[in-house]
Amino acid sequence: MSSFEDKDSIIEAIYGGAPAHLLPVFETVGEPEYLRKARAVGRDPRKIRSVPVSELENVLHRVVQVSGLRSVHAALSQDRRKRARDLIRVFPEPIETTQDNGLPMELDVLVTELLTTPTRHAPIVFRDLFLRLDDLRRHELVDAIAMVEEPNFPRSYVKDTLVQACSRCAMDGLLHLDRLNQQTRILLVGSGMSSMPGRYERDHILETLRDGTDRRAWENTMLALWGGARPDLTEGILAAWRGRVWADKSMSNEVAALLAMREALTEKEVRTLTKQGRDHDICSILSGSGPEQCELILLSLPEDFRLRDVSDVLEHASSLSDQALCALVRCGEGLDIIRWLRRPKSSTSLRGERGKVVAETILSHWRDENIHILLGELASYRYEIDRGDVAHLALHASGVSTILKSSGSLGTKARNHLYENFGRDAAAWAYCLELAPSWVGSVDQLASAGRKLSRGAGLRSGAVGER
Repeated sequence: MSSFEDKDSIIEAIYGGAPAHLLPVFETVGEPEYLRKARAVGRDPRKIRSVPVSELENVLHRVVQVSGLRSVHAALSQDRRKRARDLIRVFPEPIETTQDNGLPMELDVLVTELLTTPTRHAPIVFRDLFLRLDDLRRHELVDAIAMVEEPNFPRSYVKDTLVQACSRCAMDGLLHLDRLNQQTRILLVGSGMSSMPGRYERDHILETLRDGTDRRAWENTMLALWGGARPDLTEGILAAWRGRVWADKSMSNEVAALLAMREALTEKEVRTLTKQGRDHDICSILSGSGPEQCELILLSLPEDFRLRDVSDVLEHASSLSDQALCALVRCGEGLDIIRWLRRPKSSTSLRGERGKVVAETILSHWRDENIHILLGELASYRYEIDRGDVAHLALHASGVSTILKSSGSLGTKARNHLYENFGRDAAAWAYCLELAPSWVGSVDQLASAGRKLSRGAGLRSGAVGER
């Protein structure tokens, strides 16, 4: 890519995502090259001949935006190149805005024609029609489109496409949202928030959230906010939530979760949310929270709560207290925890007593099948740091066969425990080796059983086992 093309790509990206109030500045300072060429073609269709073939389609799409379909067809009629002839099929004929008697076409007729337009052409045809209407008729047309109930495919899909096109006109400053019906405003904001949240005014976004009657618009708006858009809305959302605007409990809890992630709630409110919230919301809050709020949430989780995705939180495990880390291990998705425990770089968070209490949490709260999976995953890993969790699991987890055969630190800890307990006591070793393959308890229990059996055998034979 040449420096010119690179510059133009940067300008296009900045222009495309710029807030509405900056668009006039970019139109005079940093307008994309394609748009400048399109304006020239719109003024004089013969200028199309100077547009390179590789840029032709892009420039013509911009001509639609600024001058309409008639200008496109006028330009193509001036161009005899093969690519120009091929593009005639890409750009449909415009919809007529007046009747044969010269009177304006009825709105319902315009809407019907738009809904019967092929989906691929709907945005172009709508934009062209929109630009040829006066200001009043533009707003009336958009309200009429929003009011249409279309449950059946493909017209319902065409309507969605038209709503997106209306939304884009609003984002480009060609529509005044305050002059539209509330239902229309909510529909347009919900449609555009996912792509360009910076183009809407604060009050219009808050209205979309507070009203909540169009669930899809509400969800699209929330999705953009979860992605970090519009931090300037936090205080307004908080006031609405504390004012109990959302009667729907699931919506109220999701708004609360968003506020918690933005650390706008009090400690009491966070504790209440933790007891009432969904696991998905709690995981999202934890992923976006600082250490203090993570600590507060984890220590507030009910005993039986389950978190389905804790991989992001585990990345910051070293900043958690022992109690909070144990709560995360207790409630978190087993496979996430297992992957984290297996990694050598997790060792610094699990050395000594801290690792031991984590292992105790695992043994007292995890299902046997997950413990066995964990032992299998740890089996081949050698850890340079003396990990308390590995040492405790090696001695106190069930699964003796897996542990003793392990080539990693887990097996080394377990075998050293037996060496220390049995020493040169042949009888104890004999019992141990006989019991080990079918032993259902832990290595520590196996060692204890071996010692007891050895002493019992020694008393019956009158000999003392050699240590």
